[in-house]
Amino acid sequence: MKKEVPENQSSAIHNGILDEFKEFEQSIKLFRDIRTIVIPKHTEEQLRMKRFEKELLNVHKDKNLAIEYCLVFLSNFAHIHFDYNNQDKWKPLYSKILLEQIPGSDARYKKVIEFLLKNIFSSSPMIEVKKNKKGTPSYEVGINSIQYRLSNKFSNNGFIKYTITSDSLIKQRLKVQYRNMKDVTTNPIAKNLLTVYPKITLPTSAEIFIEAKQLKKNKFTNNKGKKLTILGRRKKSELKDFSKRFSYEDCLMHFNYLTVNGFLIPTISGRRAGGRVYDSFNLMPSFIRNLIKIDKENVVNIDLKCLHPNLSMKLYNGSSKYLTHQFIADQLKLDVKEVKIEHLSFFNMKESQMKLSPLFDYYTKNEPQMLENLIEDKNKNTFKITSEKMFNLEVKIMTESIKRLNETDIYPLYVFDALLVKCSDQNETELIMNDVLKEMDIYTIGVKS
Repeated sequence: MKKEVPENQSSAIHNGILDEFKEFEQSIKLFRDIRTIVIPKHTEEQLRMKRFEKELLNVHKDKNLAIEYCLVFLSNFAHIHFDYNNQDKWKPLYSKILLEQIPGSDARYKKVIEFLLKNIFSSSPMIEVKKNKKGTPSYEVGINSIQYRLSNKFSNNGFIKYTITSDSLIKQRLKVQYRNMKDVTTNPIAKNLLTVYPKITLPTSAEIFIEAKQLKKNKFTNNKGKKLTILGRRKKSELKDFSKRFSYEDCLMHFNYLTVNGFLIPTISGRRAGGRVYDSFNLMPSFIRNLIKIDKENVVNIDLKCLHPNLSMKLYNGSSKYLTHQFIADQLKLDVKEVKIEHLSFFNMKESQMKLSPLFDYYTKNEPQMLENLIEDKNKNTFKITSEKMFNLEVKIMTESIKRLNETDIYPLYVFDALLVKCSDQNETELIMNDVLKEMDIYTIGVKS
């Protein structure tokens, strides 16, 4: 059964966006209503208490608007709450985004943060700020934004939907939505997604549970080496080794958050993430994503094998071609799963951290010039320059692949370094992706995973 269109879809979206983007009308109807946000339970009741009226006037002279600014800020923690991969629940919040969410020439969003950090909500703040060893916010210019999370008092109560009522805030959100749609329709990856969304059939809860039971039986682990677990009536705290597991229940909650109230509009990342595009589907647990259908047909994942090690060869003049996790595992006499997990973060590390990884020995012995060039780049341009360049090259590969696939009437779901396509499109997709890799002199292949 296809995704239902939310009944309360904002008429402002229809009037302000659908006319401009008529070609993608069906996709836009599947997106979340701009008036609806997801907020931590009990936060609205707290903010509406009479004793906070004076404090709220420092945020905005309109009390209701001040409250809704606070709730919009708090809604930023919803995705982190449902993301089972983020255990500590810290979220970096960029000033540019906060200025869009909470406009004001006097940096009103800072007043919201100051208010929510106060120890006044039943002797607790609503949020916390992550601090470094010096006791100051963990902020590095050009590298890390300040990170926040919900305080314990408000992080364990769950989340609920809230409908924004302030006209000025709705207009601001519509303005941002309109601009985002403009960006989406000029980005080949995101524009492709607008075409595929109406073709998607989501799995039912029953189908997801059946799949989870089968994967548990098969001792399935995710790409971080964590074992799938069905909690049932048990609490996570009852499992001493839960840090080595992830639960079906958390995955289902995450899936529902990403889809039940409407899809996320594709978001095009900035320079640091290389222009990667984020949406409801590549943020989704992979075993659930693999259950969707496109045009009522099962899907297959076409993955670029051992991509970032091979990208490092391209970017830093390495000599190896067609590296695989298995080959490196054999050289180091390690389990291939350990090598895969190490590769997830190895190139993103500082030099001192890289030296602690078993992969450092392999690259020192087999690719000394590549490693020297890579470390020199990190030392010259900050350690994150490597991942930035790799993401950028990855996006170029996927952009060109998607453009060529669209020319053959194939519209895939984009999953960073992989594409999800109908089974009937597998062969053509592999051919096109591998042609692109060959033309770009990148020595890896795209195959079914």
